[in-house]
Amino acid sequence: MYTIVSLQGISTAPRARWGAVDYSTTGMYELYMQYRHLYLTVTTNFFPDPLIVDLNEYRTKYMGFTGTVQDFLTDLGSETLKTVTSIPTYKTGTTSYADVFQSGYKVELLAPNIHATVDVPKVMRTDARLSRDYPSTDMRQVHEYCMCSVNGYWHLTDTDGEYLYVKDAGKTNFISQRNTMGLWSFRQIGKIKHIPITLSMIFKQANDSRFYEKTYIKLNESVEGKTALLVLGGYLVLPDAGVFTHVGNDTYSLDISRLPIAERYFDSFKDIDYTSLGLDNSTTNKDKINLAQFYSDPVMKKYLTMSQSFIVLVDTPELFINRYHLHQSPIPCNWQSSFEPKHPLFVANGKVAEYVKTKEDNIWSLRTADGWRQHRVLSELGASQLTNVDHGRSPMRPVTNTSATLVELGSDFIPV
Repeated sequence: MYTIVSLQGISTAPRARWGAVDYSTTGMYELYMQYRHLYLTVTTNFFPDPLIVDLNEYRTKYMGFTGTVQDFLTDLGSETLKTVTSIPTYKTGTTSYADVFQSGYKVELLAPNIHATVDVPKVMRTDARLSRDYPSTDMRQVHEYCMCSVNGYWHLTDTDGEYLYVKDAGKTNFISQRNTMGLWSFRQIGKIKHIPITLSMIFKQANDSRFYEKTYIKLNESVEGKTALLVLGGYLVLPDAGVFTHVGNDTYSLDISRLPIAERYFDSFKDIDYTSLGLDNSTTNKDKINLAQFYSDPVMKKYLTMSQSFIVLVDTPELFINRYHLHQSPIPCNWQSSFEPKHPLFVANGKVAEYVKTKEDNIWSLRTADGWRQHRVLSELGASQLTNVDHGRSPMRPVTNTSATLVELGSDFIPV
């Protein structure tokens, strides 16, 4: 006769976390549908120590069993339990974010494949390199654990061990005429890998479907025990958005139509380089685009493969998300927090905003260069009612302060 001590598990919901499971009245079939991992702890008069059972060992046989966990133990009869020595032990790790300049990094613009000391025109200095002497910093470690944002947009990075190179950071600075940068560290969670998206990686399931509606991305490498994040046009697609999902082996599906990419285009077209998209601008209004062309397969393929679109593979099987909504200060582009902000700040349409933080009277103040929400005609009327659009704003309410949220990613699966 077994006595149940506890049941612990993690649900099948995305970004779920470990926790105690109510086993008193729930049927085994329900538990198997609702949880991907279940560990049962029981005691018996025959053994001095508790026994631990990995219920996944019985999943196939008891998937349709309507009885409770206690009924399951009774149904086993004299069969010996399939036990494990212990419940896997993990600790929790979370991400952190810091401003590059406040953290003491030196930033230099340089032309690709040309030494930084060579005098070349500013327009050729399309990349940037980071280094830090105090404290002495291994830039290879920064590359292996950090994502880098430039003026609100995530960029690809590389390293030679001495410097962290940020692709097209100089171009973004030149176009936007701003210079803000941040680093998002996954050090407590695991290493990350930046994977540029190439044409050979993307495909459709049917010739008559559109990349805008359903794109498949094949990474061509093992993703076992890892979590993939997507950056699209410099914007991070958060794991719980439900638009970028793992569909098998090394393949992911993406529903671009569920993202406000037209709004994001107009929010960012004066900050990052979109010339690679090959859009036919109007002869009377250079900022006007044709939406049918913008959503077309040729443009979407270029959008998916621009330098600010890539995969970030995180070395952990699960990520959870915490969001902290900030109080809007009466001062534009300023927010307040009761705790020290250590996470990236996301503003209108999912853009990340580098910030400077200061503490005043036990309240933290966050200041950004861009904290506005542009209320465009495109957003008011909807893309389905429009053919050609530009960045024109609603005359009744052209711009307001945007809401702002600190986003923390974490994992409960850091081996102890």
